[in-house]
Amino acid sequence: MLRDARASDAAYVLFDADLMPMLDLPVFEHPEPAPTSTRRVVFQYSVPIHVEVEDGEVTRVTIIDETPVRDPTLVEGDGDYLAAAVAASDDGQDWPAWRFGY
Repeated sequence: MLRDARASDAAYVLFDADLMPMLDLPVFEHPEPAPTSTRRVVFQYSVPIHVEVEDGEVTRVTIIDETPVRDPTLVEGDGDYLAAAVAASDDGQDWPAWRFGY
């Protein structure tokens, strides 16, 4: 495809999954992904959040990620894996605080 684009003096190539394939270019089928044994858990817990408000508008929210995980609540996933997931997420590594706003 890139060879054809260069031969046509194209300045760029735009991929569009919604259009039909060009018949003169090869098309390759994608095999179905193999089943995985990945255990996925989403949980939530309370952390301190600093909210800055100026003139009635929220201007910044800072989430303090260094807070140890306490009383996690399963949101989705394998509940049997929750304890291991919490241990993996709370292994003592330093995390930065996250900030949102302008």
